[in-house]
Amino acid sequence: MKLLHTELLIARHFKNAVFKNSAIYIITLFIGVLLLFAAFSGWDNYKSQNETSEKYQHESREDWLKNPDKNPHRMAHYGNFAFRKSTSLSVFEFGMEPFFGNAIFLEAHKQNTANFSEAGFSNSMLRFGEISIAMVLQVLLPLLIFFVGFNSVAYERENGTLKILLSQGISWKQLLFGKVFGIASVVMLLFVPTIIILVLVWLLLQNFSISADETIKMLLFIGFHFIYLMLFCVVAVLISASSKTSKKALVSLIGI
Repeated sequence: MKLLHTELLIARHFKNAVFKNSAIYIITLFIGVLLLFAAFSGWDNYKSQNETSEKYQHESREDWLKNPDKNPHRMAHYGNFAFRKSTSLSVFEFGMEPFFGNAIFLEAHKQNTANFSEAGFSNSMLRFGEISIAMVLQVLLPLLIFFVGFNSVAYERENGTLKILLSQGISWKQLLFGKVFGIASVVMLLFVPTIIILVLVWLLLQNFSISADETIKMLLFIGFHFIYLMLFCVVAVLISASSKTSKKALVSLIGI
């Protein structure tokens, strides 16, 4: 408990030092606004995609039923369209649907690929990703982690406080873990509210009726993104600890 108490003290001191920089408030606000926009656009995209799929599925079915009586084999060659609906988790992560499409033409003796992918009607910029909650968590939050953590240990070395800390009985292990906890506490201020909003939106889309399969997917989505962000916290601290100056640490992390 004493060891953990030391690490938490280091984390709290680091967190307080981070928020003395006014730039962190601007960056945090910017990412927060992007997360809200991503949640709204994901919700809107989910509803519009499913409404469009239902509309054209209905029209395709009506066209099929209006055909005059024909031989069943001939009708099988005539074919019909099938549309795949978006799942509730696509609000947060679009997956491969923008590249693979969601409509397929079914006909006898042929196995067609999906059509009408968004990538097919867009330019090459789509490969850089659309704004989604997953994109913000996977790309922008790691950049925030690097911005916050690049000088976590290197700055202590530059101003001479690192030797003082180590001479007072604090081990490298405690120092590194404390810095990781400190960076994580800053990131969690964005991650936790995002997850709360994510779960609420997901429950609303499911009408609060969830299946075991969807629940497992949601837990995996949250768990792996948490591990992913913690990995970046560890990398930021290790690079900072191995760099002689904050400038070298920042250059190395930007390279990564």
